Amino acid sequence: MEYCEKSTLRDTIDQGLYEDTSRLWRLFREILDGLAYIHEKGMIHRDLKPVNIFLDFDDHVKIGDFGLATDHPAYAAGTIQGEDHSGNHLAKSDPSDNLTGMVGTALYVSPEVQGNTKSSYNQKVDLFSLGIIFFEMSYRPMSTASERIFVLSQLRQPTIEFPKDFDEVKHEKQRSVITWLLRHDPAARPTAVELLKSERLPPPQMEESELHEVLHHTLANVDGKAYRTMMGQIFSQRISPAMDYTYDSDMLKGNFSIRVAKIQQHVCETVSRIFRKHGAVKLHTPLLMPRNRKLYDQIEASYFMDHSGMLLMLPYDLRIPFARFVARNNISNLKRYCIERVYRPRKLDRCHPKELLECAFDIITSSGNSFLPIAETIYTISEIIQEFPVLQERNYSIYLNHTALLKAILLHCGIPEDKLNQVYIILYDAMTEKLTKREVEAKFCNLSLSSNSLCRLYRFIEQKGELNDLSPLINTMIKQKTGVTQLVKHAMKDLEEVMGLLKKLDIKLQVSINLGLVYKVQQHNGVIFQFIAYIKRRQRTVPEILAAGGRYDHLIPQFRGPQTVGPLPSAVGVSIAIDKITAAVSSMEDSVTMGSCDLLVVSVGQMSMTRAISIVKKLWTAGIPADIMYDWSQSQEELQEYCKCSGITYVALVSEKEGNHVKVKSFEKERQTEKRILGCDLVEHLAQKLKTKVCDERSNRETSDNVSVQNLKGSFANTSGLFEPHGTSVAPNVSVIAPEKLPASVRRRYETQVQTRLQTFITNLQQKTSEIEILAVDLSKETIIHFLSLEYDGDEQAFYTTVKQLMSRLPKQRYLQAVCDEIYNIKIEKRIPMLILYSYRDDYYKILF
Repeated sequence: MEYCEKSTLRDTIDQGLYEDTSRLWRLFREILDGLAYIHEKGMIHRDLKPVNIFLDFDDHVKIGDFGLATDHPAYAAGTIQGEDHSGNHLAKSDPSDNLTGMVGTALYVSPEVQGNTKSSYNQKVDLFSLGIIFFEMSYRPMSTASERIFVLSQLRQPTIEFPKDFDEVKHEKQRSVITWLLRHDPAARPTAVELLKSERLPPPQMEESELHEVLHHTLANVDGKAYRTMMGQIFSQRISPAMDYTYDSDMLKGNFSIRVAKIQQHVCETVSRIFRKHGAVKLHTPLLMPRNRKLYDQIEASYFMDHSGMLLMLPYDLRIPFARFVARNNISNLKRYCIERVYRPRKLDRCHPKELLECAFDIITSSGNSFLPIAETIYTISEIIQEFPVLQERNYSIYLNHTALLKAILLHCGIPEDKLNQVYIILYDAMTEKLTKREVEAKFCNLSLSSNSLCRLYRFIEQKGELNDLSPLINTMIKQKTGVTQLVKHAMKDLEEVMGLLKKLDIKLQVSINLGLVYKVQQHNGVIFQFIAYIKRRQRTVPEILAAGGRYDHLIPQFRGPQTVGPLPSAVGVSIAIDKITAAVSSMEDSVTMGSCDLLVVSVGQMSMTRAISIVKKLWTAGIPADIMYDWSQSQEELQEYCKCSGITYVALVSEKEGNHVKVKSFEKERQTEKRILGCDLVEHLAQKLKTKVCDERSNRETSDNVSVQNLKGSFANTSGLFEPHGTSVAPNVSVIAPEKLPASVRRRYETQVQTRLQTFITNLQQKTSEIEILAVDLSKETIIHFLSLEYDGDEQAFYTTVKQLMSRLPKQRYLQAVCDEIYNIKIEKRIPMLILYSYRDDYYKILF
C-alpha cells in the first residue's frame, strides 16, 4: 500500500486549490486518467468524492477506497441489500460532516443511482460525481456545511445553477466541462477517454526536461504501447476547414494558365523526343525513400511521417532515388530519362511544399573507363537549347570542373580536410550569388583560414577559360604535396578526354574550365558541369543554371544490399530545370500558342450533334487529334477566339443544311480559308493537310537549323578549305555590316563564323546556282524575319515603300537603313538572285530570293 503524505483532495480544495489553475487542470487530468484505467478494466468506483482521492509525495493523484466498487452493471436504490429504503437520502450524517445516502455520499451520487425506479447504470455514474468534484476544485472553499449543501444541491438540478460568484467569463472552460459532466441523461455525459481527448481541456503542461525524457524513451521503443499511443494521437489530429483551405491556397488560387500548361507540355514532349532519339527509356522510381542524414545532411528536404512513425522524404532531386533504384536492382546498363516533380520545404507551417518540375537524364554503363557518356550527356543539353530560340538568345556557356581538381585546389590553399565540406557549401552559395563576396570572406574567417590561404584560394577559383590557358596555373600545384599531385594529374587527364570528345561531337556552345565550379560535390566523383547563362533581372545581371550534372559512381554502393556482389557500374547524370525552359518560352509575347489538338468539330445546332459525334469518332480512329465543341450555341466570333487561344488550326462545321458535306475552316498564318468537302473525305483531307503542315515545319527547322549561339569571345575552327570548289563553284562573298566600326580581327571572326555555320547549306545551294551572297548583320532573329516582307522583284519604288513600312515597325533606324541600302545594292543593282541574310548575334539566317 502506498503512503500519501499530502493527504486527500479534500484538504487541497480547502487550502485554495482554485487559485492555482495549472495545478487544478493537471490534477483533474490525472483523475480522468485514473478513471479511464478503472473503467477500461470494467470497474465502477461508485463512491468517488474528494476524501477518496489521495495525493502522493510528488503531488500525483491516487484514487482509493474501492469499498463500493463493482465489476458489473448495478441497479438503483431498493434493490441493493443493506441500504436504507426510507428514501431520506440526505438524512444521515457522518463524523466528517459528509452526508451519506444509499450509495456513497448523496451530494456526489448521480441522479440515476438516487432514484427508486429499477434501472441499471454504468460507469457514467462516476463521471457525474467527478463533475461535482471538479466544481469544488474550481470554486473557492466554502465556509460552512450548510453553504456547501446548498451550492452543490443547486448544481445537481437538471438546469445546473452555478453560484453567482462563479464568474462566467473567468471560469468559461470549467463551466463547460462541469455542464457536460452533470447531464442528467447518462448517455449525454462523456466517458473519461472522450473528455481526455476533448478540446474542452487545456493541453497538458509538462516540464521541458521531463517532456524530452518521455519522448526519448517513447521513441526508443517503436514496438511499445507508448509509441503506438503517441502515433495514434498524432494521426487522429483534426484538420479544420480553415487549415484545409489555406494549405495549398497560394498554389491553387489564380495561378493556372492553359497557355502555360500547353507550353510546358510542348517543352516536356520536345525534351523527351531528344532523349528517346539517344535511346533512352522513360523510367520513374519510387516517390518516397527513408530519410538519409548522410546524403541530405546539409539540405532542407521535405520530410513526412507514415502511420507507423517512419520518417520519409519527398524527392529533393531525381538523382539519389535513381541511384538507390540502380543499386537495389543491380543494373549495369541503362539509359533513362524522367520528368517529375521535386520538392522544397517552406518556412510557413501547415503549407504545401514548393514544387519544381525537373528532368533527369542518366547513363549507366558497365565500363568505367569511357568518357563518352559525359560527352553525350552534355551534347543532349546543347540539343535542347537548339530546339528553343529563346534559349539560344541567352548565350549559354558550358562550364566544366573535376571534383578531384577542386579538392586539390582547396588542399593546396591550406584548407584542412575536415573542413572541405563546409568550404564546398560556401563556394556553391557564392557561385549562385546567395552570398556576397564580403559574406563569403566572413564565413571563411569563421573557419580560421589565414588571409594568405584566402588570397591563394581566390586566385584559383576565379579562373575560367580553355584548359591549355589554365594549365600553367594548375601545374603550380604539382610537386607541392604527393596527394595533391595525384589528384591534379587524375583530374587533368579526365578533363582532356572529355574536351576532346566534345570537339568531336562539334558542340557549338563555348566550353570552358571553371576552377570555382561546385555542384553537389558530396554526390559526384569526377567531371562535373553546368550550363549557365547570365541574364538581366531587376537591373542586375544574374547567373541562371539551366542544367547541371556529372559522374556519380560512388553513390550506388551506398544503397547496395549486404549480399550484393559484382562490379560497380559507371553512372553519369544531368538535371534540367524544365520550369525555367517553360518560363523562358512563356515570356515570349509572340510565341506560338501550343495546340492540344489539330481539329475542332462543331455541331451547328443540336440536330447535328449525332453526326458530329460520328465524325469525331472517325478522326480519333484515324489517329488525328480532334476535339468536339459541347456547346452548339457558340457564335462565329466566340468560336474563332476559342481556336486562337487554344492553338487549333482547323474547324469542321457540321450542319443539317450542308447535307453530307462539312465546312472546313482554316486559321493558318493569320488567314482564314473555308472549304466545303464531303464528310466521308474529311479524314483523308485532314490527314493530307496535317502531313503537309508537318513537312513544312520540318523543312523550316532544317533550313533555319537553329544551332546554339557561338560566344563571340571564343575561338573558331580553321576554315581553310571549307568551301572546296565543286566544278566551277567558288566561296560566296560575305559582307559584314555592324552598328559601329569593327576591328579587322573581329570582322574576320564573324566571316569565319558565317562560313563555318553555312558550309553544308551553301554546298547544296551551289549545285543549283553559283550567284550567292551573304550579308552578316547584328540583328535579332525576330528582326531578320521582318526583312522577308521587302519587295525587290519590281521597281525601286516598290522596294522603298516596303522599306518604309519595315522601318516604321522597328527601332535602330540608322543601322536598319544601312542594312536596307546594302540589300538594295545586292538585289537590285547587282541583280544577285539569292541573298542570305545572316544574324551573327543569334546564329540565324533567312534566304531573300
